[in-house]
Amino acid sequence: MLRILQQVGYFMRDQDALVDAVVNSGKGDSDLNKTMSVRQSRYVSVTDKLFELADTAKHDHCSFVLAVVLFHMALRALCLRVLYHRAAISIQKRYRYLKLKGAKSVILGPAKTIQRFWRGTRIGLHVARWDNAAAKIQHSYKVWRWNKRANVLLCAVLRIQRVWLGAIHRKWLRNCHASATYIQKIVRATNIRVVLDKEGREMSRAYQQEMNVLLKQKPNVTETQYTARTATLSGKLRANLARHRDMNIDMRRMPLFQLSSTQAHQMDKAKKMTMKGCVQPMRLSEFEPMVFTLKKMEPKAPPRYGAQRSRCLNMVISAKKELDKMLPRETARRPHAAAKRGRQAVIARRLAKKPKLGDKKGPEVDEDLLSRWCLQQFEPKRF
Repeated sequence: MLRILQQVGYFMRDQDALVDAVVNSGKGDSDLNKTMSVRQSRYVSVTDKLFELADTAKHDHCSFVLAVVLFHMALRALCLRVLYHRAAISIQKRYRYLKLKGAKSVILGPAKTIQRFWRGTRIGLHVARWDNAAAKIQHSYKVWRWNKRANVLLCAVLRIQRVWLGAIHRKWLRNCHASATYIQKIVRATNIRVVLDKEGREMSRAYQQEMNVLLKQKPNVTETQYTARTATLSGKLRANLARHRDMNIDMRRMPLFQLSSTQAHQMDKAKKMTMKGCVQPMRLSEFEPMVFTLKKMEPKAPPRYGAQRSRCLNMVISAKKELDKMLPRETARRPHAAAKRGRQAVIARRLAKKPKLGDKKGPEVDEDLLSRWCLQQFEPKRF
């Protein structure tokens, strides 16, 4: 209200001529009225009549009351006009804002939608790449940890194998040593039995009797004669025993030379082949264990690290890989929603790049479409 009064006072300041022209309009033909011709409205004339009635009334304050009433009416009219004006301005502003917003939404709505979808897709691709990198790092770490533990187990297994193979070799050498000792014992016993049989013992007994007679004659002969005679007796004994041993050995060898024909030799060989343990594989030496020789006879194969995979097991592994591609397994780690969106975008891009075949009858492959796709995919580019 004070602002309105201030504004009215500002506009009416130093406007006495205008006020007089309005008040005195129609009252005489003065020069002021001629120069200041102001159009008088009915409201001014009615107000003038009211003031004339108030001035002619019997009470002195009637004109003052009328002025106050008129001033209040003017102030109320001004206030109401300002209120209506501001309300109209607010409504117009809101309407213009909504109209402009609607126009902008019609114009910028598709652009904002495209931007929103593109930003979401881009973030999804980034998050999918990060998620795949994290999964790859986790997988690589698990593989490294598994290989580290497997390396420890492999070293332990190789050490056990090395100790076990050494034990096999040592046991084989002990068996060979025992067998050699037994063979030596049998050979020496056979040599003794071949030499000292009944005839050999009688021959040795006869020479022993002669040696006893010579020992009794030792005091009566010289030392040189005694040495010569004892050496002669021992030489004769060794020669006779050697001749007797050779004769016995020849007698034992004679049955081996009965199979003289080729057919007989083949029959004897086939008979020995049927006997268990008569034929052994070729070895570097007799001290090489039999299990090592049998292993060398097998076809060369890669080291047997891990379990042997059969053809059925390889087919099962391939089928699992194909299933993992089409229907991935659910893992305990929940992927990010943006990562899922990025993977779907990658799948959509792959399907979009895949050549599409028409439903028309004819060849199953469209040569023009396939050529265009190949050109887009494999066209050499200069960098």
